Amino acid sequence: MEKLASLLNPGGVVFFVGIEPIGKVDGPEKVYNEILQQIESAKRLGGEEPTRNVPATFINKSLDRLGLSVFSSVHFPIIPTLDDVRETTNGGKQWIEESRALKPDIKKQYMTKLDDLVKRTARVAKVGAVFAREYQYIVAAELP
Repeated sequence: MEKLASLLNPGGVVFFVGIEPIGKVDGPEKVYNEILQQIESAKRLGGEEPTRNVPATFINKSLDRLGLSVFSSVHFPIIPTLDDVRETTNGGKQWIEESRALKPDIKKQYMTKLDDLVKRTARVAKVGAVFAREYQYIVAAELP
């Protein structure tokens, strides 16, 4: 962030787009978050760097500390449909299947768990979307 701020001219604007870290949830949205956690777990076990979602409050404070003026910070709820959940799961399963770092028995365990979670999602998801209590954000700041 420091490097980016140093590149701005006075009046220059920077935008940060991110996803808030997943908080503790219950109910139907918990199943979707479990799917995301299973995929993240498989990727970590397979040697990938973990995804680190940084909260918008951290971005806001950091920009302020660097002397930038935050003029907009907006949150948008992520509301996946059952098709979105299936697409996310299929992408995770494809990554697991193609991973050379995971042993076949580990791959099978992840695949089974993900299939079970999608079935649970289908049972709890009514017609339409499932609110995942996950938020995307856009933070805009300017160098005075």
